[in-house]
Amino acid sequence: MSQSARISANTNSMISRSGEAFTLTRITGQSINPVTGVVTAGTTTTYSPKGIFLKINAQDIDETRIKSTDKMVMLDSTIEPLKSDKLNGASIVNVDKLKFNGIDIAYKVQVRE
Repeated sequence: MSQSARISANTNSMISRSGEAFTLTRITGQSINPVTGVVTAGTTTTYSPKGIFLKINAQDIDETRIKSTDKMVMLDSTIEPLKSDKLNGASIVNVDKLKFNGIDIAYKVQVRE
């Protein structure tokens, strides 16, 4: 196992031991007919990554990019969250990939109700 793979596995293990289960919901294949406006439902897939809540520094809150009601979560690397996904029903505003030697080891996710 490469050093990057070991670090990724160790990070996932630490988050798994001290974190909690989250529900990440992804809808794919949804479309809107441009003429009629009718929405065709897509397929919903649910993932259960583990994560931990992080503190948002007060000086980072500007009520535009980061709101006082936003939450920050560190998720394991089992599934890469997308801005179009929902995390525990909340909208994902931003996703920062934490990488080591080009391998994603965790995701820092900003969510907004």
